[in-house]
Amino acid sequence: MRKAYPRVRAFFFKTKARRLAITSACIMVLASALLSLWRPYRIFVTQQFLRLDHGRILIGMKYSPLNTPSYLAYDESTGIDAYPRDAEIIGLSGSRGAMAIPVTRLSWHLVLNEEAGGEPVVVTLCTFSDAALAYSAIHRGRRLHFRPSGLARNNLLMQDRETGSIWQQFTGRALSGPLQGSELDRVPVERVSLSSWRRQYPKGCLLAPAKNRKDTSVPHDMCPVMHGFATDPFLLQPPQSDAPRLPRKQMVTGRLYPLGRSVATPRGEEASLPDLPPFLQVRCYWFAWSEFYPESIVQRRDDTCNRP
Repeated sequence: MRKAYPRVRAFFFKTKARRLAITSACIMVLASALLSLWRPYRIFVTQQFLRLDHGRILIGMKYSPLNTPSYLAYDESTGIDAYPRDAEIIGLSGSRGAMAIPVTRLSWHLVLNEEAGGEPVVVTLCTFSDAALAYSAIHRGRRLHFRPSGLARNNLLMQDRETGSIWQQFTGRALSGPLQGSELDRVPVERVSLSSWRRQYPKGCLLAPAKNRKDTSVPHDMCPVMHGFATDPFLLQPPQSDAPRLPRKQMVTGRLYPLGRSVATPRGEEASLPDLPPFLQVRCYWFAWSEFYPESIVQRRDDTCNRP
């Protein structure tokens, strides 16, 4: 070992040019290591990664869909210890019965393919725009199965297994592939607490827990880039429409009405919304709603309207 050390030293430091090159390389490695601990640098690297259209790597390889998972049946007398009473859930009701899907559980998968009551549906959650939407998984008489695929316009992309078409989660429209231009039929969902859902539907079923951290935490909590995303103004991708009428990360309830009328109301001020039932209602960040509905009216509880 002692004999080898002088030879190694002579190889690396024999000439001045070689010493300079090695010293420079060491400084660059050290600087990169230090920068990697700085959150703004991590955000910048992630944004550039997505700019090169590598969302399919970031999303498609990290998340896998839930396919026909198991459920826990409950009624008025059933105690549920798997999730907290105030756990936020995505609820579906109708001929398929009442189904509750905890947001924390779905946040690890983003897409759930369900065969509920003979009606195939896909339940989706974009944790970047914080939008939960469901669609019929039957298109032109054909059953489709979806998986997370990437990110576009700061919103989840999905790919169907049958044709390979790419779909935008927020609109349910196919962006590319054999089904380009097609749209999925929306299925209404609610986002409420588990206790509130059980009061509304005393009998139903609840997505079975994973019995690990997926029941109580979300991936963003463990990501150095996404931790704090809800309060920081940065976005992962440049928006096509950046409406400054509300802060980007303001939570809103967006409603889409016939004839293209759209209204966004800040969370907690929903009482000012019109009585006419919308055909789309979604809770999400303002930047997400204004990205797809930039002409929306911003309406507040005091009846003031903010038009684009």
